[in-house]
Amino acid sequence: MFDRATDSIVFEQALTSRTGQRSIVVSTLGITQTLAWGSTHYLTVMFADPVSASLPTPCDWFFGIFSAALLLSGVLGPIAGRMIDRHGGRSVLAATNLVFVSLQQWRPGQAG
Repeated sequence: MFDRATDSIVFEQALTSRTGQRSIVVSTLGITQTLAWGSTHYLTVMFADPVSASLPTPCDWFFGIFSAALLLSGVLGPIAGRMIDRHGGRSVLAATNLVFVSLQQWRPGQAG
């Protein structure tokens, strides 16, 4: 009925095929993420002078604030992941959108 040698060979071939596909997917995701993050940081460098000129801040402060934002996102990332695991992505996304809208309504130094 069952030939263990044949079953073992079929299982090994399937596993090898699946591992090969997985490595292609992981490599592709790694390359695209590296390019996306690299281009995002390059855009920050390109826009530093115009943004600093439009705001009353020197370029050093702009990069300091950007670095602080990266550190803050690194600290808050695991907390956000746990919230998504616990409450689901939809409710966490809705809550963060409400926070962003409320922060956009509050602007220091602007009347109304």
